[in-house]
Amino acid sequence: MRARQTETSIGDLDKPRILCLHGAGASAEVFSLQMSGLKLDLRASFRLVFVNGILQSEVHPDLKPVYAGLGPTYTWMHAWADQNASSPHLDQPTIDRIRQQLVTAMKADEGWGEWMGLLGFSQGAWLAFSILLEDQRRRDRKDGLPAFVEVCWKFGVIFACPGEPLALSDLNSHYQVPRCPNDETSEHGESGRNRTGGRPILTMPTIHVCGLEDELLESHRSVVNQWCAPASWIMMQFDGGHRLPYRPADLHPLAADIIRVATANSNL
Repeated sequence: MRARQTETSIGDLDKPRILCLHGAGASAEVFSLQMSGLKLDLRASFRLVFVNGILQSEVHPDLKPVYAGLGPTYTWMHAWADQNASSPHLDQPTIDRIRQQLVTAMKADEGWGEWMGLLGFSQGAWLAFSILLEDQRRRDRKDGLPAFVEVCWKFGVIFACPGEPLALSDLNSHYQVPRCPNDETSEHGESGRNRTGGRPILTMPTIHVCGLEDELLESHRSVVNQWCAPASWIMMQFDGGHRLPYRPADLHPLAADIIRVATANSNL
């Protein structure tokens, strides 16, 4: 299985890389097309690498009008409805398959730039955020346990995250915390109350993007409030539903934020 690539020119191969995880019922090819506008804004700074999910699935209903002919399509886990479980936890075979799929795609990519960012949309965002939190927990233990895909990510870009983080190992089997629906946050991650009950929160820089008409907006806001350290994140909201932003007025500042966050956390 080969990773979807954004460019084929030699000059692109040395750019820092961002690994991109699509939503349910999509594919690396579909996600690359959905991200066309953002790719243009980032092409001078990053190489974006797209990877297919582990399970072949029906194309998502929202994608059928435009992408129905671009099969096959995939998902990352068996039961998408599990996002509503009281304690979402993938079984070990699924976790192992996800890890192997990501590692294989990363090794197959022809680029040699540093792996810097992990980006995901919807189900892919759920998985991406969970990987970032899993890796932080492993680093905090300081016992030599390697990162989930053997890469120390520098930042995350999370589009329309649908639920609380998934536990990807026994290190994080206690992820659920009480929600605080009245918490007030600003777009730059200032939160007066971030109640985690002593549970791990993500201190890595993250950029969060969600449509104001998205039915998952409150779920995504809850993830930010409960699982991200104050001042570590940025929230960008745009006019739209459960989709990726495509208007230049939304994409240009998003790309600028990604470049700024990456530059602050590397030698880019």
